[in-house]
Amino acid sequence: MNARGGVVPGSGTLARSARWCASPDASNVDRPGAPGELEDTMDKRIAGVAWERIGRRGVARGIAGLGLATTGAMVSTAAFAQGEIATPAGATATASPPGTRIAAADSVLVLVDYNRNLMDMTNTMDMAALRNNAVALMKLGTVFGLPTIVLGEENEYYGEFMPEIRQIHPQAPNILRPAPSGWSAPEFRDAVAATGRRTLLLGGISTDNCVSLTSFDAIRDGYRAVVVVDASATGNPLVEQVSLQRLAQAGATLTAWVQLGAELLESWATPEGEQLAQVFQEHLSLSTLSPS
Repeated sequence: MNARGGVVPGSGTLARSARWCASPDASNVDRPGAPGELEDTMDKRIAGVAWERIGRRGVARGIAGLGLATTGAMVSTAAFAQGEIATPAGATATASPPGTRIAAADSVLVLVDYNRNLMDMTNTMDMAALRNNAVALMKLGTVFGLPTIVLGEENEYYGEFMPEIRQIHPQAPNILRPAPSGWSAPEFRDAVAATGRRTLLLGGISTDNCVSLTSFDAIRDGYRAVVVVDASATGNPLVEQVSLQRLAQAGATLTAWVQLGAELLESWATPEGEQLAQVFQEHLSLSTLSPS
């Protein structure tokens, strides 16, 4: 629990709640807050998955070389995000089998409603951390040469876009839509299809509304939706928790921007590796702040 009462992603309570709600047989799983021998097992599984996804690829060694001591704070989020929630029978399948590595060559970056006023309405992350993580995500698009699409509009209610969007991605198309889901706009569907890529990397406002609904529709049409949870936010911690559970159950891949950058990287000994190291140096220290 953070200072404003929010549930920290990957915490014991969140893991227990997700495990209980997603299980086809709740009788065999501890309910939130109840003691049980599965608690220790869950913690071990989370630690094991985090090490498999970060340690074995050498990312932890590379980050340590940069002196980025906050990596551990991202591990619990990444472990929770990468499929420790059981997908119930009948859930929509993803375009890629669970655990399939995210590839830069197959990815499109989608920036959803990063408007000043909408961001000010969120309450699940420190605003400085949210802005920091959003900018870091934008920079990943540049590092890996990802086609980038901006969803949203500037008006009196939503406010202006984060200025970094146009600074970092000046050529990205800005697509309006008639409903919360980006998929409701034929222009967006056409722009995605024109890239020839099948993986959408989404971050934005809000986690439970425009980000989730765009993800659901993309998954339905055979795309892979990857939601960057620490570059997304909403107004209520409980609502965010429920939306993350529902995204996972629908087949979305949940990740954090640091894990995403490391996963897209082929080797530190490349121009992309040098650029990613710079992004880590500039943004990792601010990425794990809790709401004040």
